[in-house]
Amino acid sequence: MFDKALYPTDFSEVSQKAVDYLKTMKKAGLKQAVIVHVINDKRIDCISKGFAMAGKETSRFLKEVYDQLLEEASAIADNRSWS
Repeated sequence: MFDKALYPTDFSEVSQKAVDYLKTMKKAGLKQAVIVHVINDKRIDCISKGFAMAGKETSRFLKEVYDQLLEEASAIADNRSWS
């Protein structure tokens, strides 16, 4: 069995189901799970292009989006039972 596992997640509902597998792996001997929050940049790029086409400033918008995603991810991580 593995000692360490990398779990990249966007904290979507579907990705949360994979946490159950980490719990199973822990019972089988997994010592450490490294959880990495990932953001789909293509989705944000698409939205920012729409803003640019509408003549809106995108840099401020992107900062707000990233800040909001960080807040949401932190809240999810704080409220999630990982053990």
